[in-house]
Amino acid sequence: MSIMKDANLNGLDQTPNQPQLANLAELRLVLGGRLAAVRRARGWSQHQMSVRLGYHQVRIANIELGWKMPSLEILDKYTKILDIALYELLRKPDPWELT
Repeated sequence: MSIMKDANLNGLDQTPNQPQLANLAELRLVLGGRLAAVRRARGWSQHQMSVRLGYHQVRIANIELGWKMPSLEILDKYTKILDIALYELLRKPDPWELT
């Protein structure tokens, strides 16, 4: 079975009615924005988040601004600390997230 067929079977196919990411830069922006929004909803500053994650605040800022892609290790830590499922962070973007 091809990789594309596997992806489609796992629900990762892109349908015409769904917003789509044009490139990796947009993915970084959407993901970073979601991480920042959840962090702010918890009432935490970037500094507080950086202490919880064990990374420098500049690294957290770069991720949340969409300048850097977080590693899987950092995403895993974020999801545990923020008590959010990884699929919520990686789901297809809402239209307002791409404007």
